Amino acid sequence: MKRLLLNIVFLLLLSACSSEEPSFELVSSKVNLIDGLERDLVYGDETGKQVTHTAIKYQFVLKNTGEITIGTKVEDKMTLKIIPNEKLKQISEEVVRENIFDEVYFQNGVFVGTETAKNIVTLKPNELGEYSVSYFLGANEKNDAYNLAPSKDKLEKLKKHALDGTLVLVYKEGTDKEKEIARFELNKEK
Repeated sequence: MKRLLLNIVFLLLLSACSSEEPSFELVSSKVNLIDGLERDLVYGDETGKQVTHTAIKYQFVLKNTGEITIGTKVEDKMTLKIIPNEKLKQISEEVVRENIFDEVYFQNGVFVGTETAKNIVTLKPNELGEYSVSYFLGANEKNDAYNLAPSKDKLEKLKKHALDGTLVLVYKEGTDKEKEIARFELNKEK
């Protein structure tokens, strides 16, 4: 009887220790320069006019390696952030004149920041999901609101070093607080 009680206690402890936290594996990552995207001008004489711009787009395939389903509620969201290493941050500041990975990235006083997939579809254990995050690099035509995009050579330099950083996944389930759930060193994932 004592042995049976110990086995039951052990099983209860084991089940209590099983992971209820999200867990991911980075399956692949890809970086592209995207040209010709449209963005509205937000101030100046041409407010509302659309200008084409250039962005750098990161695309990731993630695998849910945990035991729980992610994204079961409409309010659930996952935010992807790139934290640049010093070299990538330096190149970003050289090429775009700003650290584009900064959460408060402005051009001429206008927030341009990042565009990331905030809402996620349901991702069951062992399923793959595709996610992306884009960073605005500049307009392709002169205007009052945004800086011009860098030259092709400078853009290629930025792209060459684009994976010199860390991918951070931040998850918010329902009305809970956001919490970091994973980090991946991108230059080690090449």
